[in-house]
Amino acid sequence: MPQDAIKYTITWKLGVLIFVMFFLITILSLFTIYNISLLDQNASSISNYNDTLKLVEALQIKSNELISAEKDKEVRFDQQLVEQYRDFDMAIDEFLKRSQKTISRSDLKRVMGKLETSRENFSSILNTAYQAYDSEFGVWDTAEIPMTRLIQKRESLHKDIEELLIKNNKMLQDITMNSSQENKIIFTYTIVIAIVIFVCVIWISYYLTRKITFPIKHLTSAAREIGAGNLDFRTDYTENDEIGELGRTINRMAGSLKDSNEKLKSMLQLAVTVAHEVRNPIAGIGNAVQVMSSRFAKDDPYREIISEMINQINRVDEIISNLLTYAKPVPLKISEARIREVIANILSFIKASNSYPGVEENFDLPESADALVAIDPKQFTQVFMNVVINAYQSLAAVPEGARLTVRLSIAESTARIEVIDNGPGITPEVMARVFEPFFTTKPKGSGLGLAVSLKIIRSMGGDLTVESTPGVSTRFTIILPVGNRPPEQNPNI
Repeated sequence: MPQDAIKYTITWKLGVLIFVMFFLITILSLFTIYNISLLDQNASSISNYNDTLKLVEALQIKSNELISAEKDKEVRFDQQLVEQYRDFDMAIDEFLKRSQKTISRSDLKRVMGKLETSRENFSSILNTAYQAYDSEFGVWDTAEIPMTRLIQKRESLHKDIEELLIKNNKMLQDITMNSSQENKIIFTYTIVIAIVIFVCVIWISYYLTRKITFPIKHLTSAAREIGAGNLDFRTDYTENDEIGELGRTINRMAGSLKDSNEKLKSMLQLAVTVAHEVRNPIAGIGNAVQVMSSRFAKDDPYREIISEMINQINRVDEIISNLLTYAKPVPLKISEARIREVIANILSFIKASNSYPGVEENFDLPESADALVAIDPKQFTQVFMNVVINAYQSLAAVPEGARLTVRLSIAESTARIEVIDNGPGITPEVMARVFEPFFTTKPKGSGLGLAVSLKIIRSMGGDLTVESTPGVSTRFTIILPVGNRPPEQNPNI
Protein backbone atom coordinates (compact mmCIF):
# COMPACT_ATOMS: atom_id res chain seq x y z
CA MET A 1 0.00 0.00 0.00
CA PRO A 2 1.40 3.43 -0.90
CA GLN A 3 2.41 5.67 1.95
CA ASP A 4 -0.16 8.32 0.96
CA ALA A 5 -2.97 5.76 1.23
CA ILE A 6 -2.37 5.13 4.93
CA LYS A 7 -5.20 6.49 7.04
CA TYR A 8 -4.00 7.65 10.41
CA THR A 9 -7.25 6.60 12.06
CA ILE A 10 -5.77 5.94 15.49
CA THR A 11 -4.31 9.43 15.72
CA TRP A 12 -7.40 11.40 14.75
CA LYS A 13 -9.84 9.14 16.64
CA LEU A 14 -7.80 9.50 19.78
CA GLY A 15 -7.68 13.27 19.20
CA VAL A 16 -11.47 13.37 18.81
CA LEU A 17 -11.96 11.36 22.00
CA ILE A 18 -9.74 13.70 23.98
CA PHE A 19 -11.41 16.77 22.43
CA VAL A 20 -14.91 15.49 23.31
CA MET A 21 -13.81 14.71 26.86
CA PHE A 22 -12.34 18.18 27.41
CA PHE A 23 -15.33 19.83 25.69
CA LEU A 24 -17.83 18.10 27.99
CA ILE A 25 -15.73 18.81 31.04
CA THR A 26 -15.42 22.49 30.01
CA ILE A 27 -19.21 22.91 29.50
CA LEU A 28 -20.03 21.23 32.80
CA SER A 29 -17.35 23.26 34.57
CA LEU A 30 -18.80 26.52 33.18
CA PHE A 31 -22.28 25.55 34.42
CA THR A 32 -20.81 24.70 37.80
CA ILE A 33 -18.94 28.01 37.99
CA TYR A 34 -22.14 29.85 37.01
CA ASN A 35 -24.12 28.13 39.77
CA ILE A 36 -21.35 28.80 42.27
CA SER A 37 -21.54 32.51 41.38
CA LEU A 38 -25.33 32.40 41.90
CA LEU A 39 -24.74 30.73 45.23
CA ASP A 40 -22.32 33.48 46.21
CA GLN A 41 -24.90 36.10 45.21
CA ASN A 42 -27.55 34.32 47.26
CA ALA A 43 -25.22 34.19 50.23
CA SER A 44 -24.62 37.94 49.90
CA SER A 45 -28.37 38.58 49.56
CA ILE A 46 -29.12 36.45 52.62
CA SER A 47 -26.61 38.47 54.60
CA ASN A 48 -28.20 41.75 53.43
CA TYR A 49 -31.74 40.59 54.13
CA ASN A 50 -30.71 39.36 57.56
CA ASP A 51 -29.35 42.81 58.31
CA THR A 52 -32.58 44.37 57.01
CA LEU A 53 -34.60 41.94 59.09
CA LYS A 54 -32.81 43.03 62.23
CA LEU A 55 -33.52 46.68 61.45
CA VAL A 56 -37.20 46.00 60.69
CA GLU A 57 -37.58 43.98 63.86
CA ALA A 58 -36.06 46.86 65.83
CA LEU A 59 -38.62 49.24 64.23
CA GLN A 60 -41.41 46.81 65.02
CA ILE A 61 -40.34 46.73 68.65
CA LYS A 62 -40.40 50.53 68.82
CA SER A 63 -43.79 50.57 67.11
CA ASN A 64 -45.12 48.03 69.59
CA GLU A 65 -43.83 50.18 72.45
CA LEU A 66 -45.73 53.13 70.99
CA ILE A 67 -48.91 51.04 70.80
CA SER A 68 -48.62 50.25 74.50
CA ALA A 69 -48.01 53.98 75.19
CA GLU A 70 -51.11 55.02 73.25
CA LYS A 71 -53.66 54.30 75.97
CA ASP A 72 -56.25 56.88 75.03
CA LYS A 73 -56.49 57.87 71.38
CA GLU A 74 -58.93 60.69 72.32
CA VAL A 75 -56.30 62.54 74.33
CA ARG A 76 -55.43 65.71 72.49
CA PHE A 77 -51.91 66.05 73.71
CA ASP A 78 -49.25 63.88 75.42
CA GLN A 79 -45.84 65.49 75.57
CA GLN A 80 -44.03 62.27 76.50
CA LEU A 81 -45.67 60.37 73.66
CA VAL A 82 -44.64 63.07 71.22
CA GLU A 83 -41.02 62.59 72.32
CA GLN A 84 -41.36 58.83 71.67
CA TYR A 85 -42.84 59.62 68.28
CA ARG A 86 -39.85 61.77 67.57
CA ASP A 87 -37.44 58.91 68.42
CA PHE A 88 -39.54 56.57 66.29
CA ASP A 89 -39.39 59.00 63.36
CA MET A 90 -35.61 59.25 63.63
CA ALA A 91 -35.31 55.45 63.75
CA ILE A 92 -37.39 55.11 60.57
CA ASP A 93 -35.26 57.75 58.85
CA GLU A 94 -32.08 55.89 59.81
CA PHE A 95 -33.60 52.60 58.63
CA LEU A 96 -34.54 54.10 55.26
CA LYS A 97 -31.01 55.40 54.71
CA ARG A 98 -29.35 52.10 55.60
CA SER A 99 -31.79 49.87 53.72
CA GLN A 100 -31.21 51.67 50.40
CA LYS A 101 -27.88 49.80 50.07
CA THR A 102 -29.19 46.36 51.03
CA ILE A 103 -32.62 46.07 49.38
CA SER A 104 -32.65 45.41 45.64
CA ARG A 105 -35.87 43.48 45.03
CA SER A 106 -38.62 45.53 43.32
CA ASP A 107 -41.47 44.33 45.53
CA LEU A 108 -39.51 45.24 48.66
CA LYS A 109 -38.69 48.61 47.14
CA ARG A 110 -42.42 49.25 46.62
CA VAL A 111 -43.07 48.55 50.29
CA MET A 112 -40.13 50.75 51.17
CA GLY A 113 -41.70 53.49 49.01
CA LYS A 114 -45.00 53.21 50.90
CA LEU A 115 -43.10 53.25 54.18
CA GLU A 116 -41.20 56.34 53.13
CA THR A 117 -44.44 58.12 52.11
CA SER A 118 -46.13 57.21 55.40
CA ARG A 119 -43.10 58.39 57.29
CA GLU A 120 -43.14 61.76 55.45
CA ASN A 121 -46.78 62.27 56.40
CA PHE A 122 -46.09 61.28 59.98
CA SER A 123 -43.02 63.50 60.11
CA SER A 124 -45.01 66.45 58.75
CA ILE A 125 -47.59 66.22 61.53
CA LEU A 126 -44.84 65.71 64.09
CA ASN A 127 -43.05 68.86 62.88
CA THR A 128 -46.33 70.74 63.30
CA ALA A 129 -46.37 69.59 66.91
CA TYR A 130 -42.89 70.96 67.50
CA GLN A 131 -43.78 74.27 65.86
CA ALA A 132 -46.55 74.62 68.46
CA TYR A 133 -44.01 74.80 71.23
CA ASP A 134 -43.80 78.25 72.87
CA SER A 135 -40.18 78.71 73.75
CA GLU A 136 -40.84 82.00 75.59
CA PHE A 137 -43.12 80.38 78.14
CA GLY A 138 -41.81 76.79 77.69
CA VAL A 139 -45.27 75.39 76.99
CA TRP A 140 -47.03 73.60 74.10
CA ASP A 141 -49.95 74.95 72.24
CA THR A 142 -51.85 71.70 72.61
CA ALA A 143 -54.86 72.99 70.71
CA GLU A 144 -52.88 72.74 67.47
CA ILE A 145 -51.74 69.13 68.05
CA PRO A 146 -54.37 66.53 67.25
CA MET A 147 -53.04 63.31 68.81
CA THR A 148 -55.53 61.22 66.86
CA ARG A 149 -53.89 62.19 63.57
CA LEU A 150 -50.40 61.26 64.88
CA ILE A 151 -51.73 57.90 66.10
CA GLN A 152 -53.36 57.23 62.74
CA LYS A 153 -50.16 57.97 60.86
CA ARG A 154 -48.22 55.86 63.33
CA GLU A 155 -50.65 52.98 62.70
CA SER A 156 -50.09 53.36 58.98
CA LEU A 157 -46.35 53.12 59.56
CA HIS A 158 -46.87 50.05 61.72
CA LYS A 159 -48.77 48.30 58.93
CA ASP A 160 -46.04 49.15 56.43
CA ILE A 161 -43.39 47.82 58.81
CA GLU A 162 -45.33 44.56 59.27
CA GLU A 163 -45.74 44.19 55.51
CA LEU A 164 -42.04 44.85 55.04
CA LEU A 165 -41.21 42.28 57.71
CA ILE A 166 -43.44 39.64 56.11
CA LYS A 167 -42.03 40.21 52.62
CA ASN A 168 -38.45 40.24 53.91
CA ASN A 169 -39.00 36.91 55.67
CA LYS A 170 -40.52 35.48 52.51
CA MET A 171 -37.55 36.71 50.51
CA LEU A 172 -35.18 35.04 52.96
CA GLN A 173 -37.07 31.78 52.67
CA ASP A 174 -37.03 31.93 48.87
CA ILE A 175 -33.32 32.74 48.72
CA THR A 176 -32.53 30.00 51.23
CA MET A 177 -34.52 27.53 49.17
CA ASN A 178 -32.78 28.69 46.00
CA SER A 179 -29.40 28.30 47.69
CA SER A 180 -30.33 24.78 48.68
CA GLN A 181 -31.29 24.04 45.09
CA GLU A 182 -28.08 25.61 43.82
CA ASN A 183 -26.11 23.41 46.21
CA LYS A 184 -27.90 20.36 44.83
CA ILE A 185 -27.22 21.50 41.26
CA ILE A 186 -23.54 22.08 42.00
CA PHE A 187 -23.32 18.68 43.66
CA THR A 188 -25.08 17.11 40.67
CA TYR A 189 -22.74 18.81 38.18
CA THR A 190 -19.75 17.69 40.22
CA ILE A 191 -20.98 14.09 40.14
CA VAL A 192 -21.69 14.37 36.40
CA ILE A 193 -18.19 15.78 35.74
CA ALA A 194 -16.66 12.93 37.73
CA ILE A 195 -18.76 10.41 35.80
CA VAL A 196 -17.87 12.01 32.46
CA ILE A 197 -14.16 11.97 33.32
CA PHE A 198 -14.40 8.36 34.51
CA VAL A 199 -16.31 7.24 31.41
CA CYS A 200 -13.94 9.11 29.08
CA VAL A 201 -10.89 7.64 30.80
CA ILE A 202 -12.37 4.14 30.55
CA TRP A 203 -13.33 4.79 26.94
CA ILE A 204 -9.87 6.10 26.01
CA SER A 205 -8.19 3.25 27.94
CA TYR A 206 -10.34 0.70 26.13
CA TYR A 207 -9.59 2.32 22.78
CA LEU A 208 -5.84 2.48 23.48
CA THR A 209 -5.86 -1.12 24.66
CA ARG A 210 -7.87 -2.36 21.68
CA LYS A 211 -6.17 -0.28 19.01
CA ILE A 212 -2.61 0.06 20.32
CA THR A 213 -1.67 -2.20 23.26
CA PHE A 214 -3.08 -5.49 21.97
CA PRO A 215 -1.88 -4.96 18.37
CA ILE A 216 1.62 -3.96 19.52
CA LYS A 217 1.74 -7.01 21.79
CA HIS A 218 0.67 -9.15 18.82
CA LEU A 219 3.28 -7.56 16.56
CA THR A 220 5.95 -8.01 19.24
CA SER A 221 5.16 -11.72 19.38
CA ALA A 222 5.33 -11.85 15.58
CA ALA A 223 8.73 -10.12 15.59
CA ARG A 224 10.02 -12.59 18.21
CA GLU A 225 8.72 -15.52 16.18
CA ILE A 226 10.40 -14.25 13.00
CA GLY A 227 13.57 -13.40 14.93
CA ALA A 228 13.65 -16.98 16.23
CA GLY A 229 13.87 -18.21 12.63
CA ASN A 230 10.25 -18.93 11.71
CA LEU A 231 10.29 -16.98 8.45
CA ASP A 232 6.94 -18.47 7.37
CA PHE A 233 5.12 -16.69 10.19
CA ARG A 234 2.83 -13.83 9.18
CA THR A 235 0.85 -11.45 11.37
CA ASP A 236 -2.86 -11.15 10.64
CA TYR A 237 -3.13 -7.59 11.98
CA THR A 238 -3.14 -5.58 8.75
CA GLU A 239 -5.87 -2.99 9.33
CA ASN A 240 -5.77 0.32 7.51
CA ASP A 241 -4.13 2.32 10.28
CA GLU A 242 -0.68 3.03 11.64
CA ILE A 243 -0.33 -0.28 13.52
CA GLY A 244 -1.70 -2.14 10.50
CA GLU A 245 0.98 -0.57 8.30
CA LEU A 246 3.58 -1.76 10.81
CA GLY A 247 2.09 -5.28 10.57
CA ARG A 248 2.26 -5.22 6.78
CA THR A 249 5.86 -4.01 6.98
CA ILE A 250 6.76 -6.90 9.30
CA ASN A 251 5.16 -9.35 6.86
CA ARG A 252 7.10 -7.83 3.96
CA MET A 253 10.29 -8.01 6.02
CA ALA A 254 9.64 -11.69 6.82
CA GLY A 255 9.06 -12.38 3.13
CA SER A 256 12.27 -10.61 2.16
CA LEU A 257 14.22 -12.49 4.83
CA LYS A 258 12.76 -15.77 3.61
CA ASP A 259 13.77 -14.99 0.02
CA SER A 260 17.27 -14.02 1.16
CA ASN A 261 17.46 -17.14 3.30
CA GLU A 262 16.43 -19.31 0.38
CA LYS A 263 19.09 -17.70 -1.78
CA LEU A 264 21.67 -18.20 0.97
CA LYS A 265 20.65 -21.84 1.33
CA SER A 266 21.02 -22.31 -2.41
CA MET A 267 24.46 -20.74 -2.32
CA LEU A 268 25.47 -22.87 0.67
CA GLN A 269 24.16 -25.98 -1.05
CA LEU A 270 26.20 -25.07 -4.09
CA ALA A 271 29.23 -24.47 -1.88
CA VAL A 272 28.72 -27.83 -0.16
CA THR A 273 28.42 -29.57 -3.53
CA VAL A 274 31.57 -27.88 -4.81
CA ALA A 275 33.40 -28.66 -1.55
CA HIS A 276 32.46 -32.34 -1.81
CA GLU A 277 33.53 -32.43 -5.44
CA VAL A 278 36.85 -30.71 -4.66
CA ARG A 279 37.60 -32.62 -1.47
CA ASN A 280 38.03 -36.02 -3.08
CA PRO A 281 40.51 -34.85 -5.73
CA ILE A 282 42.39 -32.86 -3.08
CA ALA A 283 42.62 -35.99 -0.93
CA GLY A 284 43.93 -37.93 -3.92
CA ILE A 285 46.49 -35.25 -4.67
CA GLY A 286 47.59 -35.24 -1.04
CA ASN A 287 48.09 -39.00 -1.01
CA ALA A 288 50.01 -38.84 -4.28
CA VAL A 289 52.28 -36.04 -2.97
CA GLN A 290 53.00 -38.05 0.19
CA VAL A 291 53.96 -41.04 -1.93
CA MET A 292 56.23 -38.81 -4.01
CA SER A 293 57.73 -37.34 -0.83
CA SER A 294 58.84 -40.78 0.34
CA ARG A 295 61.00 -41.17 -2.80
CA PHE A 296 63.11 -38.09 -2.07
CA ALA A 297 66.05 -38.22 0.31
CA LYS A 298 65.81 -36.19 3.48
CA ASP A 299 68.49 -33.77 2.28
CA ASP A 300 66.95 -33.43 -1.16
CA PRO A 301 65.97 -29.75 -1.83
CA TYR A 302 62.73 -30.89 -3.50
CA ARG A 303 61.60 -32.46 -0.27
CA GLU A 304 61.02 -28.97 1.24
CA ILE A 305 58.83 -28.07 -1.72
CA ILE A 306 56.88 -31.30 -1.32
CA SER A 307 56.44 -30.56 2.42
CA GLU A 308 55.00 -27.10 1.64
CA MET A 309 52.64 -28.68 -0.90
CA ILE A 310 51.38 -31.06 1.79
CA ASN A 311 50.84 -28.15 4.21
CA GLN A 312 48.82 -26.22 1.64
CA ILE A 313 46.78 -29.32 0.80
CA ASN A 314 46.03 -29.76 4.53
CA ARG A 315 45.03 -26.09 4.73
CA VAL A 316 42.64 -26.49 1.81
CA ASP A 317 41.18 -29.60 3.46
CA GLU A 318 40.69 -27.66 6.72
CA ILE A 319 38.91 -24.85 4.87
CA ILE A 320 36.64 -27.37 3.18
CA SER A 321 35.89 -29.05 6.53
CA ASN A 322 34.98 -25.71 8.14
CA LEU A 323 32.82 -24.80 5.17
CA LEU A 324 30.96 -28.12 5.38
CA THR A 325 30.54 -27.71 9.14
CA TYR A 326 29.10 -24.20 8.75
CA ALA A 327 26.86 -25.07 5.81
CA LYS A 328 25.64 -28.38 7.19
CA PRO A 329 26.31 -28.65 10.94
CA VAL A 330 27.05 -32.02 12.42
CA PRO A 331 24.10 -33.14 14.62
CA LEU A 332 24.73 -32.60 18.30
CA LYS A 333 25.47 -35.58 20.53
CA ILE A 334 24.39 -34.08 23.83
CA SER A 335 25.61 -35.61 27.05
CA GLU A 336 26.02 -34.47 30.63
CA ALA A 337 29.48 -33.22 31.55
CA ARG A 338 31.24 -31.37 34.35
CA ILE A 339 32.31 -28.11 32.74
CA ARG A 340 35.34 -27.59 34.96
CA GLU A 341 36.69 -31.05 34.16
CA VAL A 342 36.16 -30.59 30.41
CA ILE A 343 37.97 -27.22 30.38
CA ALA A 344 40.84 -28.50 32.53
CA ASN A 345 41.43 -31.44 30.17
CA ILE A 346 41.49 -29.18 27.10
CA LEU A 347 43.90 -26.73 28.74
CA SER A 348 46.18 -29.60 29.82
CA PHE A 349 46.30 -30.88 26.24
CA ILE A 350 47.16 -27.42 24.85
CA LYS A 351 49.78 -26.83 27.53
CA ALA A 352 51.37 -30.22 26.90
CA SER A 353 52.04 -29.27 23.29
CA ASN A 354 54.28 -26.44 24.55
CA SER A 355 53.59 -24.56 21.31
CA TYR A 356 53.32 -21.12 22.94
CA PRO A 357 56.24 -20.50 25.28
CA GLY A 358 56.76 -17.20 27.03
CA VAL A 359 53.08 -16.70 27.89
CA GLU A 360 52.07 -16.23 31.52
CA GLU A 361 49.05 -18.45 32.07
CA ASN A 362 46.43 -17.95 34.75
CA PHE A 363 43.73 -20.63 34.87
CA ASP A 364 41.04 -19.71 37.43
CA LEU A 365 38.88 -22.83 37.67
CA PRO A 366 37.37 -22.99 41.19
CA GLU A 367 35.91 -26.31 42.32
CA SER A 368 32.67 -24.54 43.24
CA ALA A 369 32.16 -23.80 39.55
CA ASP A 370 32.20 -27.47 38.48
CA ALA A 371 28.58 -27.36 37.31
CA LEU A 372 26.75 -29.97 35.26
CA VAL A 373 26.06 -28.86 31.67
CA ALA A 374 24.44 -30.50 28.64
CA ILE A 375 26.91 -30.22 25.73
CA ASP A 376 28.40 -32.08 22.81
CA PRO A 377 31.89 -32.62 24.27
CA LYS A 378 33.57 -33.03 20.89
CA GLN A 379 32.13 -29.89 19.34
CA PHE A 380 32.56 -27.87 22.55
CA THR A 381 36.23 -28.90 22.57
CA GLN A 382 36.54 -27.62 19.00
CA VAL A 383 35.04 -24.25 19.99
CA PHE A 384 37.06 -23.79 23.18
CA MET A 385 40.35 -24.79 21.53
CA ASN A 386 39.64 -22.37 18.67
CA VAL A 387 39.07 -19.47 21.11
CA VAL A 388 42.13 -20.31 23.25
CA ILE A 389 44.43 -20.83 20.25
CA ASN A 390 43.28 -17.50 18.79
CA ALA A 391 44.22 -15.85 22.10
CA TYR A 392 47.67 -17.51 22.06
CA GLN A 393 48.20 -16.38 18.46
CA SER A 394 47.28 -12.78 19.29
CA LEU A 395 49.87 -12.85 22.13
CA ALA A 396 52.61 -13.56 19.60
CA ALA A 397 52.56 -9.82 18.83
CA VAL A 398 53.37 -8.99 22.49
CA PRO A 399 57.18 -8.73 22.91
CA GLU A 400 57.09 -9.29 26.67
CA GLY A 401 54.59 -9.65 29.47
CA ALA A 402 52.15 -11.74 27.40
CA ARG A 403 49.41 -13.00 29.67
CA LEU A 404 46.49 -15.39 29.13
CA THR A 405 43.66 -15.80 31.66
CA VAL A 406 40.96 -18.46 31.58
CA ARG A 407 38.25 -17.92 34.18
CA LEU A 408 35.24 -20.12 34.96
CA SER A 409 32.29 -18.85 37.01
CA ILE A 410 28.66 -19.78 37.67
CA ALA A 411 26.03 -17.06 37.97
CA GLU A 412 22.24 -17.01 37.49
CA SER A 413 22.03 -20.62 36.22
CA THR A 414 24.68 -20.01 33.56
CA ALA A 415 28.30 -21.05 33.22
CA ARG A 416 30.64 -18.32 31.96
CA ILE A 417 34.04 -19.26 30.49
CA GLU A 418 36.16 -16.16 29.91
CA VAL A 419 39.34 -16.23 27.81
CA ILE A 420 41.28 -12.99 28.28
CA ASP A 421 44.54 -11.96 26.63
CA ASN A 422 46.54 -8.72 26.73
CA GLY A 423 47.30 -8.78 23.05
CA PRO A 424 46.89 -5.92 20.57
CA GLY A 425 43.09 -6.12 20.77
CA ILE A 426 40.41 -5.76 18.09
CA THR A 427 39.46 -2.50 16.40
CA PRO A 428 35.76 -1.45 16.36
CA GLU A 429 35.64 -1.96 12.57
CA VAL A 430 36.85 -5.56 12.89
CA MET A 431 34.69 -6.14 16.00
CA ALA A 432 31.54 -5.47 13.98
CA ARG A 433 32.43 -8.31 11.57
CA VAL A 434 34.32 -10.72 13.79
CA PHE A 435 31.64 -13.44 13.62
CA GLU A 436 30.89 -13.02 9.90
CA PRO A 437 31.59 -16.08 7.74
CA PHE A 438 34.72 -15.84 5.56
CA PHE A 439 35.91 -12.66 7.31
CA THR A 440 39.46 -12.87 8.63
CA THR A 441 42.46 -10.66 9.35
CA LYS A 442 44.92 -13.56 9.26
CA PRO A 443 47.00 -14.07 6.09
CA LYS A 444 46.24 -17.81 6.06
CA GLY A 445 42.86 -17.78 7.85
CA SER A 446 39.65 -19.14 6.37
CA GLY A 447 37.34 -16.74 8.23
CA LEU A 448 35.08 -19.59 9.36
CA GLY A 449 36.52 -20.48 12.77
CA LEU A 450 34.56 -17.99 14.92
CA ALA A 451 31.46 -18.19 12.71
CA VAL A 452 31.35 -21.99 13.18
CA SER A 453 32.11 -21.63 16.91
CA LEU A 454 29.23 -19.19 17.41
CA LYS A 455 26.86 -21.50 15.55
CA ILE A 456 27.88 -24.53 17.63
CA ILE A 457 27.55 -22.72 20.97
CA ARG A 458 24.13 -21.32 20.06
CA SER A 459 22.96 -24.76 19.00
CA MET A 460 23.76 -25.84 22.57
CA GLY A 461 21.53 -23.07 23.96
CA GLY A 462 24.41 -20.76 24.84
CA ASP A 463 26.19 -17.76 23.35
CA LEU A 464 29.63 -16.51 22.40
CA THR A 465 30.51 -12.84 22.93
CA VAL A 466 33.61 -10.69 22.56
CA GLU A 467 34.79 -7.47 24.18
CA SER A 468 38.02 -5.70 23.31
CA THR A 469 39.95 -2.54 24.05
CA PRO A 470 42.60 -1.98 21.35
CA GLY A 471 46.08 -2.04 22.82
CA VAL A 472 44.84 -3.32 26.20
CA SER A 473 43.02 -6.66 26.15
CA THR A 474 40.45 -8.90 24.47
CA ARG A 475 37.85 -11.02 26.24
CA PHE A 476 35.91 -13.89 24.64
CA THR A 477 33.09 -15.26 26.81
CA ILE A 478 31.38 -18.61 26.27
CA ILE A 479 28.00 -18.75 28.04
CA LEU A 480 26.24 -22.07 28.63
CA PRO A 481 23.06 -22.93 30.55
CA VAL A 482 23.62 -24.94 33.70
CA GLY A 483 21.63 -28.16 34.06
CA ASN A 484 21.06 -31.44 32.34
CA ARG A 485 18.19 -30.27 30.10
CA PRO A 486 19.06 -30.77 26.42
CA PRO A 487 19.04 -27.49 24.47
CA GLU A 488 16.23 -26.84 21.99
CA GLN A 489 17.33 -27.34 18.43
CA ASN A 490 16.65 -24.56 15.93
CA PRO A 491 16.77 -25.72 12.35
CA ASN A 492 17.54 -22.19 11.13
CA ILE A 493 20.74 -21.78 13.17
